[in-house]
Amino acid sequence: MGSSLFPPKKGRSGIETPFSIALQVSLAFQQLRDFIDTKYTTRPEIAVTSLPDGEARYNELVR
Repeated sequence: MGSSLFPPKKGRSGIETPFSIALQVSLAFQQLRDFIDTKYTTRPEIAVTSLPDGEARYNELVR
């Protein structure tokens, strides 16, 4: 996988090194953080009762 900025480094066996894997994971987490910070939105109210027909949904769930 790897970023064009940080291509994967392979050891003698042709397998990516732990540093390369850690770098890829770190970059993926940075992308996730950026997505959450800029594009991800939540509902103002998290209760099921705040949804359309939420009272009926809640009553069905607690039966």
